[in-house]
Amino acid sequence: IKKEDGNIIIAEIKKSCKGIKASKMQLLFYLYELKHKGISARGELLIPKEKKRVPVELSEKDKKELEKAIEDIRVIIRNSTPPRLHRSKFCNRCAYREFCFA
Repeated sequence: IKKEDGNIIIAEIKKSCKGIKASKMQLLFYLYELKHKGISARGELLIPKEKKRVPVELSEKDKKELEKAIEDIRVIIRNSTPPRLHRSKFCNRCAYREFCFA
């Protein structure tokens, strides 16, 4: 977290651009939650090894996509059993794999 020209900037550091969509959504969620608390902020995805800096700002479209994802999560939580999982190419490297397939 830093302040630049009076603006709050939330930075998220990643090792590579792989999974950039998920990384952006994670950062957008932070911005969304801060906005609900009355804090206006911008974001940056920082990828030092690739020398990239990706600016991230919460748009109305992003807000709607986040709200849909949050509602989908709430539906899963309300169910008595979790949905059936389908392994993807990302599962083998995921830190939460054991929780899903235990």
